Amino acid sequence: MAKKRKYRNNESISYIKLSIVGLLVFFLGYATLQRLNSQLVDVKIEITKSDSKKYLLTKKDVKQKLKGILGYDISLANIGQLDLYNLETLLDRDDRINKSDLFLDKNNRLHIVIEQRQPIVRIQVSGGDDYYLDFDGGRIPVTETFRVPVVTGHVDQYVSNYKGIKDNNLKDVWELSQRIYENDFLRVLVEQIDVNAQGDMIIAPKFPHSKIVLGDALDIDGKLNRISDYYKGLKKAGFDAKYNEVDVQYEDQVVRRPANS
Repeated sequence: MAKKRKYRNNESISYIKLSIVGLLVFFLGYATLQRLNSQLVDVKIEITKSDSKKYLLTKKDVKQKLKGILGYDISLANIGQLDLYNLETLLDRDDRINKSDLFLDKNNRLHIVIEQRQPIVRIQVSGGDDYYLDFDGGRIPVTETFRVPVVTGHVDQYVSNYKGIKDNNLKDVWELSQRIYENDFLRVLVEQIDVNAQGDMIIAPKFPHSKIVLGDALDIDGKLNRISDYYKGLKKAGFDAKYNEVDVQYEDQVVRRPANS
């Protein structure tokens, strides 16, 4: 008799537990449904600044882009209408955006964090639209003027796989621009990079000399080290105005040439 009573008590406890679980699932589902049908309270957009404190795109640009994707102003959306992962993927296709992150807080505010790309060099295109390259070699349309070196002359056309093409000299330009960007002294020194018909790169410095002949991209680190060492030496020895050209394309050499040579 006691065993039967104990069995019934266990059965009752199990029933109560199942009922509680069922109620919790119901209320959780109801709360989730209510939230999905609720409207966004606010949309907060944050865009990281570039090194020069400038923006490639504005908060208005981001809202307009999202409006083009959704077909309506995102601030009018219900939470259930938003596929945040898909929106991130579509935003990341913009050439100006390195990475986007969208998330909702507990107060139904949508946060959009945009990491914009960093231009390191501007490519001047004859008869076409100029563009920037970022540190990873990606193409960025010119929407704002950044103080970066300008590349002129015989630069090969940008194609998506240019870094894998052996004879595309844009790869050399990109690698040189990376080194310049990483070096505080060279970033101040270099104003322009010109590529001549033979594919040699010539730097126009901001001070002094009218040009620094770099040649091709072989031993590029050694060449840039020679440039840095040479200019450090100028601080001690002083600048001789009759020499306006410095050539570092030969191994372990820095050749100075006078203006009329």
